[in-house]
Amino acid sequence: VALLENACRYAGSGGRLRCETEQLPNGNVVIRVLDRGPGFPEDMQAVAVNPFWRGDPSRSRATGGTGLGLSVVRAIAVAHGGHLELANRTGGGAIVAIYLQRE
Repeated sequence: VALLENACRYAGSGGRLRCETEQLPNGNVVIRVLDRGPGFPEDMQAVAVNPFWRGDPSRSRATGGTGLGLSVVRAIAVAHGGHLELANRTGGGAIVAIYLQRE
């Protein structure tokens, strides 16, 4: 839910979100959320690793949330033996992928 809420916030006005799931050959699972928003900055890994990070410096807690969104998503993935990957889409937008290990 945290991932979808974050994506909705940054997907852009009238934008669409796409959610994909995939089972990898080793049995692990990937959940991807793709949008056509502004994408991530060059140092995109800081987005998920640094709590309270905000992409837009003009955003405050009142206008842009706490800045915890992807940090929380990353922590949940790690707690379940997985990891989080961030990427920018060709043509604009972002991809957030949660990789979860098979039990």
